[in-house]
Amino acid sequence: MATTALIRDDQALESAASEHGTSIRTYDDGNGPLYVYRTSLGVTGIVRAMSWHDAYDCVLDDILTPIDASDIPDAYGAFEYLRDHPTLGKFWRTGEDGFSSSWKLKRVTPSQLAAEIFACRSKAPDFAPELIEGYQYQPNATDTGIVSIDLNGESLDLLTPEFIDQSEIVLTIVDDE
Repeated sequence: MATTALIRDDQALESAASEHGTSIRTYDDGNGPLYVYRTSLGVTGIVRAMSWHDAYDCVLDDILTPIDASDIPDAYGAFEYLRDHPTLGKFWRTGEDGFSSSWKLKRVTPSQLAAEIFACRSKAPDFAPELIEGYQYQPNATDTGIVSIDLNGESLDLLTPEFIDQSEIVLTIVDDE
């Protein structure tokens, strides 16, 4: 079964909008098919990339917005950790070389805990705590380098003419100069 190409190699994805004229974030990685990124809120972005994996990296880097620094404690579960350890917080502390593995016991706030985790992540990423469910690191970090993922569902699929007709998305595709 042959598929219809929505964009040629000598064209570029300029913009996309919903049927009501609301702008949809786009990213054109230069060539490949178009993918539609959807969350529980609807179409969130249109990406052009060579493969599904490349398209998902583009979504993380260019469609989703990095979380604010004030949300970092949430991303690492600092509030939950301190809730489970109300009188004493343990936090990872790196040495000046970035690879010391000493634990220091200290009463800390969620913000202090998140700052220590974030500092550890940048100095010794293999030893840092992981993000909790609903957060993910960007492949090419900007700002905090962490994005929030919709826990109610997300999908990244090839964009088809049928989906465009059903959702009434308007694409602006221009010829490369």
